[in-house]
Amino acid sequence: VVHLLRTSPPCLISPAIKQMESCLRDTLRSIIVGDGPWFDDFQFDLATLPIDMSGLGVYNPADISNFAYVASMVGTQGLQDRIMGVEPPPLPVEFHRSLESLQSIIGPLSDI
Repeated sequence: VVHLLRTSPPCLISPAIKQMESCLRDTLRSIIVGDGPWFDDFQFDLATLPIDMSGLGVYNPADISNFAYVASMVGTQGLQDRIMGVEPPPLPVEFHRSLESLQSIIGPLSDI
């Protein structure tokens, strides 16, 4: 799942991300409350927190899709340029959409 999120623009795999989130929600509900009625969005958000924040350390694909894609694109751009040995092409429109979404959550980033 992480490989898919790191290598695919979130806007192109949005239906798959929603399906993964739904499966994760159903699985966590089954594990935590045995399909009982006391599992809503708040409990799901708590369960998907990192372990050091008292969560289960299971990441919600919908929460990390933009972060994973942007990090992968930025982290591998230099290597891609060296391997290809050509002038790097501009980053795809999907990258800029993901970056804007990311910046709306965490604020502006330094030049990428």
